[in-house]
Order: sequence, then structure tokens, then C-alpha cells
Amino acid sequence: MSLPHPPDLTPEFAESNRRRLQDLWDREYEDAATIPSSLRAAPAHALVELMRTCEFPAERALDLGCGNGRNSLFLASLGMQVVALDFCPTAVALTRRRVEDAGLSGAVEVVNQDLLDGIPGADETYDLVLDAYSLFHFTRDEDQRRVMHEVARVLKPGGRFITIQADSSDAYYLERLHTRTAYGHISFDPANGLKKRHYSLATYTEQVVPEFTLVKAVNIVSADDVRGKVYNRSLFACLMQNVKA
Repeated sequence: MSLPHPPDLTPEFAESNRRRLQDLWDREYEDAATIPSSLRAAPAHALVELMRTCEFPAERALDLGCGNGRNSLFLASLGMQVVALDFCPTAVALTRRRVEDAGLSGAVEVVNQDLLDGIPGADETYDLVLDAYSLFHFTRDEDQRRVMHEVARVLKPGGRFITIQADSSDAYYLERLHTRTAYGHISFDPANGLKKRHYSLATYTEQVVPEFTLVKAVNIVSADDVRGKVYNRSLFACLMQNVKA
């Protein structure tokens, strides 16, 4: 499925921007590692916590922006059939190697796909959709709406959506504040050339995903060394349910 590009993005500009971002992420996974989690093998702590405390049946899961595949492997270890999706060829190759090394090729399908081209799969396909530090890279409001529409489309009635985001009080990204917004701010990191959207939990649930019902939210604050400097990092993770239930 391919969605039409917003009217202010010509196909030529969209393709040029896609290639630019792919190049940035290729460098991140090949040799830059400017983001601490890029090469981290363990699954996201917040994801482990949510899955431990909120048990629900899930047979099919979708990992959006799977990166190095760490969270896809974790979901597969819980017995789920997982589709791991990323638009970065280097990340896709890295995830495929890790899946093969773990002997989980039968449980994890790795797909090279840009989310702005839609999520592959029929309506109401997945029990669980995971966004671990992925969708906040879409800094345009219309792109967020398009992707969230797709998330709602592929989730089954009553399906769960988990998001993990560096929030608007995260000290590392506050130091890299680019633009203030109604929901928080956009950061720009010159170390990797990437922009991100940062919300509070309230602005996220009220403005971005009002069509989902919040089941549980956790906030994690910790000190983290980023390229030789320690920052107070802050994130929220929330488990939501598709209101089609």
C-alpha cells in the first residue's frame, strides 16, 4: 500500500529526503553510534516492564522502526510472531543477522519499508504494535497523523499499542532544543543530523493519540553517559488499547 504524499511534498522532494535520512541512519548503525540504544543488545527496559506488569494475549506483533532488532527478538522470545520493520537498509541487514544468529528466523520477519508509504498488511492484522523511540522522528504533524492512522488500521479491535519516547523534560534533548511547539518541542542533534518531537505524557495522549485508551504509563528517569557527558534522561512509556474494541 502506498499513501499519497502531502500536497506540499512533491515526489521528488520526498524521495530526496528519504535518501538523506537513510544515509544518516546508515552511518548511525555502521560506525557513528551517536544514540546509546543504537547498538544496545538488551531490549528497552520500559518495554520489559510493561510486558511484565500488563499481561495480555498477543500472537502477532509489529515492531515499527526496529533498529538493530533488540525489541523484536524480545517479543519473539515471548512466543509472538513478529514483523520487524525499518526503512534503513543497514538496520534491516543488522536485524536479519541477529534474528538468524538467535535461531528465530521462523518467528521474526524483517521488512524494509518506509512508514510514510504505509504499513504492509491487511486491516486488523496485529495484536500488538510497538513504537520504541521511532515515531517521534516524524516531526511534521501530518506525517504523525498518517502513521498513527496506519497503526490504528492494522491493529485488531482491542489490540494494544506501546510507545516509548524521550519526553519533553529529557536534559540531553533540551540542550539541543530547536523549536518550541504546542505539545513540547522539536530537538536537533548535530551529532547525527536528526530531529525529534518531544511531548509530555499528557500532551501525547491528548493531542497525538486521543483515539486510543490509555491502559498504563510509566515514567523512567535516570542518569546516562552520552559521548562522555552525563545527562538526566527522562522517558515515558505507555500501553494503550485500540478503541475499536
